[in-house]
Amino acid sequence: MAARLTAAVGGKGLRGGFYHGQSVRWQNDVMENTIEISDDLSRRIDMLASRSTLTREQIIEDALAHGRSLAWQEKWVAGVQQGLDEAGRGEFASDEEIAAVLNKYGEA
Repeated sequence: MAARLTAAVGGKGLRGGFYHGQSVRWQNDVMENTIEISDDLSRRIDMLASRSTLTREQIIEDALAHGRSLAWQEKWVAGVQQGLDEAGRGEFASDEEIAAVLNKYGEA
């Protein structure tokens, strides 16, 4: 069973809201479109929302407004979580490692 995505684009940007389970609805003063999304895609959006501080609306708006695919967003959230886990274990870059990176890119 596919979920229905209704998205509006135009003048004032996107404003999101969710209705009826997996159905997604965006409204503004310009245009409204409806597409079907798979249950798998809807599940991935839910998983990403649960692993981040973003809502479903923000995830979909980011994809539509900035071209960031769901796969890109999943990879970004996983990288942030990995960094937080490393910091939690006290794994930080040494002063020498930071200086090496700054010197490498500071000379450009």
